[in-house]
Amino acid sequence: RMAQVDLVLVEGWKFSVMAKLEVHRGAVNNSLRYRGDASIMGIASDTLKQFADKKIAVFGLNDVSAIADFVLKHAQTPAQIETLESKVAQMQPQQQ
Repeated sequence: RMAQVDLVLVEGWKFSVMAKLEVHRGAVNNSLRYRGDASIMGIASDTLKQFADKKIAVFGLNDVSAIADFVLKHAQTPAQIETLESKVAQMQPQQQ
C-alpha cells in the first residue's frame, strides 16, 4: 500500500483513463496515440516540427522544466478523473 502522496507518475498504462503525456521519438516509428485518446493532454517529442499545427501542448524531450510545470498543472483529483472517464466514454463508438 502506498502512503499518503501528493503526486504519482506512472509509465505505460496506455489504455487507462487518466491525464497522459505522450512521449514520441522520431527514430522509433510508432504511431501516435493522441489522435484517438482524449486523455492525452500533451506530447513530448524530439521531432517538434510535425506538431506545429496541432491543438495540443507540445514539448521538447529535454524541456524538463516546461514538462514538470505541465504535469503539475494537469495533476488530477479523483473527481476530475471521473469527469475525464465520462468524456472518453462519450468518444468511444456505441456498442450494440
